[in-house]
Order: sequence, then C-alpha cells, then structure tokens
Amino acid sequence: MENSCDKQYVKSAMEKYDELVKITKDNMNLHKEKDKPLTVKVGSKYYGILCTKETVESSKILKLRSDDIIITSYPKCGSTWLRQIILQLVINDYWESEIPQFLASPMIEFMGSSVVDQYPSPRVLKTHYDFDDCPKSDECKFIYIVRNPKDAIVSYYHHMTNLSFYHFQEASFEEFFNHFFSKEMEWGNYFDNVKSWIPMLDKPNVLFLVYENLKKDLPSNILKIAKFLGGDVSKKYQTVEDIKDIVEKSSFNFMKKNVNRFTEDPTIPTFIRKGTTKDWKNHLTKDQSDKVDELFKKTFANTSLEYLWLDEMKF
Repeated sequence: MENSCDKQYVKSAMEKYDELVKITKDNMNLHKEKDKPLTVKVGSKYYGILCTKETVESSKILKLRSDDIIITSYPKCGSTWLRQIILQLVINDYWESEIPQFLASPMIEFMGSSVVDQYPSPRVLKTHYDFDDCPKSDECKFIYIVRNPKDAIVSYYHHMTNLSFYHFQEASFEEFFNHFFSKEMEWGNYFDNVKSWIPMLDKPNVLFLVYENLKKDLPSNILKIAKFLGGDVSKKYQTVEDIKDIVEKSSFNFMKKNVNRFTEDPTIPTFIRKGTTKDWKNHLTKDQSDKVDELFKKTFANTSLEYLWLDEMKF
C-alpha cells in the first residue's frame, strides 16, 4: 500500500510549508508593531504568519467542490479537535496512515489554491476566515465551531506566548487581553468573526457546533456530525458503538500523547494544552470578565447566540 506521505499532493503541501517557514524565518512579508505579535498584513486585514499575499488572495476565491467539508472557526476554538473527528469519519484508516493532520486537512490560507486544488475528493479543509473572506458554495458542507470567548482568550494567550515565531513570549496576560480585541489580531477580532457567520448558521449546508457541548457529550456530537455529512458516513456511523474508536482517538488525553500528529512542529509541548472549560477563571480579573460580557451582549443581542454560555461566563 502506498505510504500516504508519498502521495504527490502531500509532497506539494510539505514543500509549500517549508517555503512558508523559510519566509517566516527571513522575516519577509511580516507585520510587527511594538508590543504586538507578528502577523501578515494583506490589504487592510491581518492573518497568521504562515500566510502570504498569494496564499490569502488565492484561497479566498478557491473553487470549492460539492463534496468538500470546510471546518471553520476563530483560532483556538476547537478546529484542531474537529479536524481529528472528521478525518476519522471521512477517511478510512486515517489514523493508521500516520499523515500529520495539517497535511491531511490543509489550511487554505496557508497553502493557497495551487496546493489545495491538488487534493483528491472528498477534501477536508480548514480555515479561520470570517464569512466575508471564506470562499462560498451552496453545495459543500461547512462546519462552524464556537467557544466561550473567555476560554478562547486564555487558550490563545498560551498559544502565542509559547510559540517563539510570534516574538511575543514576554507578553503579560493583560497585554494580550487588550490586543485580543484589536482588529490587528491575526484573522481579526473574535466577535467580528463569529458575528459574520451568524446569518449562515440556519443554512442546510452549515452545521453549527459549540465547543462546550462537545466537552459535555462527545459521542452524541460525533453522531450529529456524521448525520450532517450524510452519504456513506451517516450510514456507517449510526450508534455510539460505531464511533467507539473515534471517541477514544478524539479525547484530549489521546491527542496530547500524540501531539506530533497535530502540529507542524512536534517540539511544541502546549499545542494541545488543556482543552478544558472555565480555565478563564484562573486568568481574567473581574474588570476583564465584565469587559467581555459587555462586548458579548453588544455584539450578539437579538441573535441566536444571545443566551449562549450564560453559566459558563459568570464570574
């Protein structure tokens, strides 16, 4: 059987990744301001440091296929976890293939259309784009996952301060907290990103998931995803017994033990950090918590998210 990592589309993705790392190390195309993490600025927006003008612009107009599955979220809201679940549902023997997740499911704004177009169907693609930037289709499947913004802030803080290429290791939590609300965050502001997707959440080809719900009951949410994907996936996975192995391999303990499969750099020990809820209570002050509450109410008033996380966000 052909080694998955020997396939041409995987080789192309790896070559692209190596090219992006070199650009990053050479500090080309990067936007750095005092007391802020490195980003890439394309037009008026800011993106992750492995993005380039070419990959961003080409991925925004990527031609989607009817059987594509697009995993989308704001960063640190569960997309890596969701990837692990969906790849196992869609690709037979995915875990046994030993292919790193970022190669099995390319991030479109990192890889650009020239690489993503080479992937065979069905493609499992990932993006952190807001709805305006995301390529559009009424036929393929979109799965959007949200997370309590207070926990997202804490997770993102540890992410940025533990990865040296952000040049942000010395930042205090207060400094990051203030930056989190800025449009100069990579992929923009959390609240703008989530709000942009709200009008799409009742579309038949869009599945809306809540991170905390997956934490409470992973099996039922995996079955919900399988049913949404339809076709052979929904036929194969109908009961908790059917997904027993997927549940086990989608636990945070399992993923943490196998971190080399989930990051481009397996030396990063905190890429799969905790995956917990309400860790924000160990970091946010009352004033900071109130600020998030105020912005949440202002942003999501009279929307389907208005009463989400009522208990989880209480100080």
